[in-house]
Amino acid sequence: MSSSESSDDATKERGIYGGHGSGQGIMMYNTRKNVGSGSGSSAHAGSTEISEVRENNKGHRVSSSGMGNSTDDGNQTTLDTKFIEFYNASFHHNVLDLGGSVFQSPAATAKIDNRTYLSTYNTFDSKAIPYFFLLMIDVETKSIKLNLSLIEKHDYAGFYHIGVTNENGNIYGIRESFKSPLDLEVAKINQTTGLMKTIGIYPTGSFSVIMAFAPKRRLYYNVIDSTLYGINIDTGKLDVHSQMPGDYSVYGLDYDSAKDRLIAIVYPGGLNDGVWYLVEVIIKAKGELEFDRIGKSEIPLEKYFWSTNYALDAEKRLWVTLWGTTDDKKNYFFVFNIDNGKIVEQMATSLTELSNLACFDSI
Repeated sequence: MSSSESSDDATKERGIYGGHGSGQGIMMYNTRKNVGSGSGSSAHAGSTEISEVRENNKGHRVSSSGMGNSTDDGNQTTLDTKFIEFYNASFHHNVLDLGGSVFQSPAATAKIDNRTYLSTYNTFDSKAIPYFFLLMIDVETKSIKLNLSLIEKHDYAGFYHIGVTNENGNIYGIRESFKSPLDLEVAKINQTTGLMKTIGIYPTGSFSVIMAFAPKRRLYYNVIDSTLYGINIDTGKLDVHSQMPGDYSVYGLDYDSAKDRLIAIVYPGGLNDGVWYLVEVIIKAKGELEFDRIGKSEIPLEKYFWSTNYALDAEKRLWVTLWGTTDDKKNYFFVFNIDNGKIVEQMATSLTELSNLACFDSI
């Protein structure tokens, strides 16, 4: 770690929701954990973070899933999806059992107000036909408040990313498009009926789930083939089309609503020492992109690898990121202060399959 600073003041009112489970195949779990300073051994009350978890054990291909067991090539494969609270790196307990639910993407999660955890998931029947759902969990009562079937006769209902507008709670997401094969599109989800409506379609290209919803800008961002695109959720038009600068690779993208700006985790390919760090993504008047580095903290490439799991707490000015290591029994949380770029929290966890993070203030 090139620079890792610890600050009780920055993290003393935060906690983490993550997860764990058992069995083979694909799983999703959840946990809660209070984060302390440095090693994470101190307990603090405050904002919490919920995560859903997937586990895909090598050598097991899941052909069907549900509330129980599934069979694959004659072998019994148990799917066990849980919503779990954890309070420190070693203690956690199950809150909800969600059976064989499969969560397609670590980015397909958001929060509504300061109480509702929102995500999409799917299950499969015995013929491997998927069924898609919109899930809402009340993080105070720890109960499911909505489990709605997503209805689409022609298009795919599995979402890679979802977001919620602040003014009316409308839900939008990015999914594969059947209207334009091999492309991604922005769609709106009706949380009463489960119906979905296509808003706009991104250009064709490869993608890595580097997406961000900016409700104040009315834009849904998506990085495809080293280009940042932004679809206007009101018009469906492609309002942003900007090439990434230099040799930079973007690994995580999020929207800081308090300052109306984009932030990102980037890897500058031109550096010899190989590090990730935090930047502000600035879109200039003519559409050019500029990466303005935030602080001096760095994550070394030789020790950690990116997990595509992160959550922003704009009110507390913190960005929670999850990193893997060569030790398959341990992952690390690194928490950035998004104003000065300092790493204010570093914590190891034995829950190695956490994903789908969302931050909440204490209730």
